[in-house]
Amino acid sequence: MTDIFLRIVELSWQAGVLALAVMLARLALRRGIPPEGRTLCVIAALLTSPADAHALCARLEEYYLCNRDALGQLTFGLLADLPEADMALLIDKAQKSGVTSEVTLEPTVTAPVSRGQRLGTLTVKSGDLVLKEVPLVAAQEVERLSYGEIYRMVLMRAAMAKTNAE
Repeated sequence: MTDIFLRIVELSWQAGVLALAVMLARLALRRGIPPEGRTLCVIAALLTSPADAHALCARLEEYYLCNRDALGQLTFGLLADLPEADMALLIDKAQKSGVTSEVTLEPTVTAPVSRGQRLGTLTVKSGDLVLKEVPLVAAQEVERLSYGEIYRMVLMRAAMAKTNAE
């Protein structure tokens, strides 16, 4: 999957270098996008840090807000991959069809969460045989939200819902 993704990124970069960018005029669809014009706009990205994910989500939100008049006919998505993980597991071809994975989360996790804090376990099995157990840990620190911050987030979501309904 990662090789295909990297090849797509490389081809996109080459196309951008070889072709001059041209700004296209926006279509004047007074009644919004018709159902037969329904479109999915996808951004492909390699997430190398949590900041990358936040920046891409902010970009998706910006695109969405700039196109609220699409009347639900324009959907935005993110095709993302992570760099190769430290975990590797070689499996015999004969075992391949019986391999399963299971995520077990810690019963309770309370904020603040520190970087590296254990959040659960990924267990890879072949039948009843455990092949590998990998601890799932927090990639970054997560602060505890105050009631004011939670209230602000609820208000922002309500305001977004209201503007989308109009």
